[in-house]
Amino acid sequence: MKHHDLKLETQFFEPAISGKKKFEVRFNDRDFASGDTITLREWDKEKPDYTGRLIDGSISYVLRDFEAGLKDGYVVFGYFPNGAIYGDSEFINDF
Repeated sequence: MKHHDLKLETQFFEPAISGKKKFEVRFNDRDFASGDTITLREWDKEKPDYTGRLIDGSISYVLRDFEAGLKDGYVVFGYFPNGAIYGDSEFINDF
């Protein structure tokens, strides 16, 4: 298992913290696999800087080599959040 620290722009972070979006579409330069852990860090592209908010989770499924809709080299992975959202190293909310 690996841990992946990932940048996530605010427009995608907001649906993730609301629980509406529990998947990521990523270039597979990290060899994502089920069971890997992730930290999604909110990125404000206007500043540009991290906001301090993050979501920790685990990858539950990886879709790859799907010729009917994924560009070569990309994956879609589903994830389960660990149940907490943090901002500036402080607990913010439960899922």
